[in-house]
Amino acid sequence: ISPKQWSQFWKIRLTPPARNTWFRLIHNKWPSMTRLNHFMPSTYPSPHCQYCFYPSQDTRHLAINCPSRLQVWQAIWSLLLPTHPFDPDIIWYSLLFFHNSPDITTISHHHWHQFLGMTLHAIWTAHWANIFDNVPFSPSYIIKTVSASLS
Repeated sequence: ISPKQWSQFWKIRLTPPARNTWFRLIHNKWPSMTRLNHFMPSTYPSPHCQYCFYPSQDTRHLAINCPSRLQVWQAIWSLLLPTHPFDPDIIWYSLLFFHNSPDITTISHHHWHQFLGMTLHAIWTAHWANIFDNVPFSPSYIIKTVSASLS
């Protein structure tokens, strides 16, 4: 990310926890099962996704590609960009490299980045509620929460 993009990143209207979640993703510091298995194989013997049992839960899978996460991203995308075909690659590269909105006529770059940060943090929060409090990961609840905050 360029210095100008970092400057834009710090100007997005997000809560500090949401900004921290995104910052950690950019720096590949999310504790995915692949990462945990690499550093602590005796504690985390398998890199499999605990939600869909995909063989390798890397950061991208944990944030976007797991079917439960994909459901969230796709639903929120359809609210913001109803005429633009859903593309998880656009989301991933926008998160990692701060790419702009795929359709500026529908959503401004500022709101695009705000949507990314809010959705990412809602997924992160739900993931940890599942891990620590055994709260089921509920895409419909996350979609409802993010949709309400975007209104």
